[in-house]
Amino acid sequence: MPVPDVCSTDAPLWLRSFVDDMLQGILCKVTRAPMGCHFAFDDEAGLWEVTLFAGKSQVLGGPHDGMTVPTGMELDISRILLAFDHIPIITWQSEKYSAEDELGNHVSVQGYCQGNHVHLRVLHDAPEWTGLSQRIHASTGRIEDLW
Repeated sequence: MPVPDVCSTDAPLWLRSFVDDMLQGILCKVTRAPMGCHFAFDDEAGLWEVTLFAGKSQVLGGPHDGMTVPTGMELDISRILLAFDHIPIITWQSEKYSAEDELGNHVSVQGYCQGNHVHLRVLHDAPEWTGLSQRIHASTGRIEDLW
């Protein structure tokens, strides 16, 4: 299933810029997995919900065939904070609260960007519904992007 890309939709320009700023603060140390973005506007709360996550990479062939490779993600929190109009509320959820919790371990940042109320979540793991984002072919080193 393809993951929505904020840059290929009718998302407002400020939101595209915001997501780009957020991606500059996310460093993947182990693999260069594609970054997924899910976003929606909650009319009731008057709030943009933005969720970012690194995709899952799987090794094909070799001694680690079928293994999912961790991304080794690091967040530059200070860089992320710069995109907000004022100092936002920052929380960290260390584990899933229940089997229905699709977010699991994540950093949550809530504040205003260019006057828009935003709730950003950067997930430790991609949601299950996204599937694999890429395959790494062990014999050739070729990376096959799936989304």
